[in-house]
Amino acid sequence: AVCEEFAVFAGQTSGLVFYCADDPQLVALFAGSERTVSFGFSPSSNYCVESLKGDAGFGLWHRGACLGEYRIRLTGEKNFLNTAAAAAFLHYNGFEAEDIATALGSFSGVGRRQQILFDNGCFRVVDDYGHHPREIEATLSAVKQGGNRVLAAFQPHRYTRTQHLLKDFAGCFADANRV
Repeated sequence: AVCEEFAVFAGQTSGLVFYCADDPQLVALFAGSERTVSFGFSPSSNYCVESLKGDAGFGLWHRGACLGEYRIRLTGEKNFLNTAAAAAFLHYNGFEAEDIATALGSFSGVGRRQQILFDNGCFRVVDDYGHHPREIEATLSAVKQGGNRVLAAFQPHRYTRTQHLLKDFAGCFADANRV
């Protein structure tokens, strides 16, 4: 049902739809359409992301050419993909790769998404509004990078969401040392 609604929503746009080619459901909906542009780690992406070793950044490729390396202040594959989506959109619309890298490199995120509330070099307190199991899993994975010990506190936001996704919530805290 969600995919059908997403297809209806995308069909109402007057321009292009940018989608992540790492999601098989989105690929099934949009691959091959002239009104779409894909991005992601998938080699079939129009804008292909390649993680840089040991660095908070990634390379972005378009039609076999490297557009550059993007170093961002946020960690985790989801943040790389979000940044790649913005970079792909900007590049497609005529912005220069160097200008995109400069602008995105200065972006430190939004409130309550991996927001560092405290950091004294020994302990770090991170606030994240992730309210869906996939978001929680992605955030914990990003925070866990580098071997960090993770203590997670979870506050369900809606009873119906928690009830509907209970099995997913039960498994999404695997990267936390304690919940």
